[in-house]
Amino acid sequence: MNPDIGRAGLLIGCFILVAGIPLLWIMEPGSAEFYVTLFSVLAGITLIVLLGIAIRISRR
Repeated sequence: MNPDIGRAGLLIGCFILVAGIPLLWIMEPGSAEFYVTLFSVLAGITLIVLLGIAIRISRR
């Protein structure tokens, strides 16, 4: 894997987390916005974990 692709993906995932987690505290639980933000945070976590695994595998 190209290191620039991995770095860009990690930056995107971190941005999603940094933008989404504070919004979870502001949004009213049960609203549509809350669930969209929650899904975004989960997608960011998934992206970071999968890229971390892919980077570790490619370094071997």
